[in-house]
Amino acid sequence: VDARAQLRAAHELFDAIGMEAFADRAARELRATGETARRRIPTSRGHALTAQETQIARLARDGLSNPEIAARLFISARTVQYHL
Repeated sequence: VDARAQLRAAHELFDAIGMEAFADRAARELRATGETARRRIPTSRGHALTAQETQIARLARDGLSNPEIAARLFISARTVQYHL
């Protein structure tokens, strides 16, 4: 149960970047804790953003460059570009 937050975050991240095998593994581990993982569901205005996508979008809105966003979030600049 203590790992639910980390497993949820891992599932969302892997799902967002298209790493289906890892997303499925995180979902299985999350189900083992008694919780279910949800895939992103399109909204009427497009796709709902994951927590990481929202954070990247806000930092970009605030004027940070892709490398600056990547350094702040400990991800690659390519991952930032993919999310944008």
